[in-house]
Amino acid sequence: MDAQPAVLSAVNSGVDSCEPLHKVGRELRAGWSHTNPGEEEHEHFAALWAAMEFRLQDGTWDVVLGPFRSTDHNGDLASRAVGEMPPAVFEAWAAYAPETTHPLVRARLHHLLWVARHGTKPIEHLRSAVHSYRDAAGALLTKAEEHLEALVPSPEPQGAASSEVEVARLAAADALVLAYDLAAATRQPERTDIVGEMIALGQAALAWKPPSPGVLGLMTAPLVASTHDKPAVRPLLERAVDEYCGEGQFHYRVEFLEELRCVVGADEHRDVDEQIHRARMELADSSTGFRKLLALEDAARHARDSGLTDALDEVRRTQQKIGRDQLPMDTIGTPVALPAGYLEAASAAIDATDSMEHALHFIATTPPTMSDSAALPSGLLSLPTVYINSNGPVVTRTVGSDSTGGEGFFFRQHVFALDVHGLVVEAQLDRVRDRFRPTAEDLVRFFASPEHAPETRTRGLARAFEAFWEGDVDTALALALPRL
Repeated sequence: MDAQPAVLSAVNSGVDSCEPLHKVGRELRAGWSHTNPGEEEHEHFAALWAAMEFRLQDGTWDVVLGPFRSTDHNGDLASRAVGEMPPAVFEAWAAYAPETTHPLVRARLHHLLWVARHGTKPIEHLRSAVHSYRDAAGALLTKAEEHLEALVPSPEPQGAASSEVEVARLAAADALVLAYDLAAATRQPERTDIVGEMIALGQAALAWKPPSPGVLGLMTAPLVASTHDKPAVRPLLERAVDEYCGEGQFHYRVEFLEELRCVVGADEHRDVDEQIHRARMELADSSTGFRKLLALEDAARHARDSGLTDALDEVRRTQQKIGRDQLPMDTIGTPVALPAGYLEAASAAIDATDSMEHALHFIATTPPTMSDSAALPSGLLSLPTVYINSNGPVVTRTVGSDSTGGEGFFFRQHVFALDVHGLVVEAQLDRVRDRFRPTAEDLVRFFASPEHAPETRTRGLARAFEAFWEGDVDTALALALPRL
């Protein structure tokens, strides 16, 4: 299979600025949409567009969007693994991988071909992917520095473009991590060189103005998790700990101290644990309100798990000193608009009955309903709740994931359904009153019929209905609940 010039041109678009893969994907999608199905160019555009849409999640490459997207039995988009792609797609990737001058695209294609174990020597795809990721990282860092140099004389655009520089740096860090993961998994000799490049990028991230903890964290995390490269990352972590020691930076200090603990010897754990405790307490001191409470809870948990008895006592004393005035809490209401005509339809159902007895029986036998397609609420509605110790504002338990999903979520959905159903019942009972004007005696006769309850029990219930229709809700509840 030969590479088509028009397709290759789209693949190489943005190579001068080393544009990210999703932008290359846009060019490929445009080429795909402007060619006819069945044409060779059309199929090549489709295969390469799909390659740009793959995402790595938990160590697995999957694609959802793109020309090869699939759906499940509910019609929702479903992910598709690399190995599930048609053979012609692999051939297209193999044709363009050595031809493209875009290092990120070249790395992606070789990486996917390695995952698919395509060809007679798949290891060659892995080596090419590692080499291309390293080239891409260097190109991205160069472009970031060129942006900075171009913006020095013009301070106003600096703020707007600084995010572009940071994105390029983060993309370079991602590329180095992918190269490291591939080299480490297959024990490639390049791993040592890549570790050196990662350490150098981490040192550079600390020297940038301002430093980039995001890039630094991407460099340290895989090295800390490795059994072979822990010693190499220790000096970088020690420097990071010294760098992040000011107000507003304590959470970074905690993060890098915890990584440092993973690389030092067992005889140094106690010292690092004490540093982590002090950093957590400094973070709590610099926080207010609920954030302060959570920071202290984290400090208490760390002190307990690390065996720092005195430190744990210190946290408890600090927790108990927090007053209610330091924990401002608001009740948040979420307005829900009922569908147009919702209550009118409920009243119309009462109008369709031929008697008071029939109307009340209809209300009593109509169950509350809930949508079968209920989805987990987003944002504030999905935040976990906490219990506060009555002896002091101490978080004693945070409700786990079972409260924001599963049975806990559906229980709340049922409660919500009952709330809405209550509005329907209220409207229908008001309609019963307006249409039939029942007296207490009318209600007693209905409630005391053989299939319900004796008259001695239902007279109070009848009075409860009268109180409800008069607007005296407290009396209605006091009369009805004991009898129900």
